[in-house]
Amino acid sequence: MGNLYRKFGKYYDQIYDSFYDYRKECDNLEMIFSKHSKESINEILDLGCGTGTHAIKLTKRGYKVTGIDVAPVMIGEAKKKAHEADLAIDFQLQDMGKITLPQKFDAAVCLFGGFGYLLTKEDLNGFFNGIRDCLKGPSLLIFEYWNVKTVKPGFRSWIKVENEDKGTTIIRLSESKWDEKDSIISLDMEFFVFSGKEVIDRFTEVHNLLCHDKYEIDNILRDNKFELIELYGKDIKSQSLGDEIEDAFNVLVVARAI
Repeated sequence: MGNLYRKFGKYYDQIYDSFYDYRKECDNLEMIFSKHSKESINEILDLGCGTGTHAIKLTKRGYKVTGIDVAPVMIGEAKKKAHEADLAIDFQLQDMGKITLPQKFDAAVCLFGGFGYLLTKEDLNGFFNGIRDCLKGPSLLIFEYWNVKTVKPGFRSWIKVENEDKGTTIIRLSESKWDEKDSIISLDMEFFVFSGKEVIDRFTEVHNLLCHDKYEIDNILRDNKFELIELYGKDIKSQSLGDEIEDAFNVLVVARAI
């Protein structure tokens, strides 16, 4: 997974900050903490933390957060943002399928598409074994998966983001390919970065993510000594959570270590 976001990471915040409601998602986490945690939540492990936006917002709310990510460019951006915000956050370059951390946490979270990058049984087992080893007893694990039943093969999309401060415009074209046998969706993305009418950067990246259904998730959790507590269908634009998961592309899982 170390080759992910090699160039995309440079523009990640410019794209996702334009439509992704991180504040609302942190509100959702606090709602889940309040509803399902048996103990007070103080220390959080952010798996696949990206450029650290969730970790920074949670730290500002009083939590102590450690973030790990496999992409050097993402960890670099996260450390830079935390330094600029004068926040003490421990960001580490680690593969979440091979977690090695000495400290214990009250909860672990893995948001957006991060869980899907665990493509093999070995990756999944390593993920859950590592988390179980660094959670304090029956602590919460919150993650989301992409629902195999809602995948649209050949789905095409595009996004245009203008950055007035930098005087740049980013256009991202994306097309999905579907491997039905292995339940892997491949996102072929092409990026164009403009300064005025001049293309100053152009590159492509392919991201492969494993999709799941609710029955498979339940079995994976049981096999790895976690219990399923609740599932929420999540609207990616509004971050609102609902009980209907059959037609939701993003499904949020609340589980607890047994």
